Amino acid sequence: RTVVFTGKGNKAKPLATGWLSPSSFAVSGVKYMQFWTQQHKGFVSRKGVFGLKNRILPLTSMQVIPENEKYPESHIITGASDGTLYVWESDKRTCSALKPRYPMDKTAINSLVYIPSNTASVGEDRNANALPYELLLTGGRSGKMTCWKRDGNRT
Repeated sequence: RTVVFTGKGNKAKPLATGWLSPSSFAVSGVKYMQFWTQQHKGFVSRKGVFGLKNRILPLTSMQVIPENEKYPESHIITGASDGTLYVWESDKRTCSALKPRYPMDKTAINSLVYIPSNTASVGEDRNANALPYELLLTGGRSGKMTCWKRDGNRT
């Protein structure tokens, strides 16, 4: 093994990571989100912005949704300690809380799995609340697994 990079993030504990591209990645943890980009021989970090309406919670899981024909920028979905899902626009470093039409589990989301459109059989519903994935499987601390469609409904 060869160490390619080490860097100082912050004092908060990291809980999840994900690659956005060969030269950038994201790290989430206890009340923070950081976006790292390669510059010269190292990486530089920038803080994610939760916004005024979103509570800053420990982000316990992460799934990167790669850019595709429908969504030209990559997105990140993070699961929080209270069951909230956040959708991050990686180029702007901002997030919005997902408000599904079905009540969410109120325990930490420990696992997220993205199922792309080429493997999921989902209709072409394109409403204003549509998200950058076809199906998303979440697993929580309660042991409950939920499969979500792009429109915020469960399957």
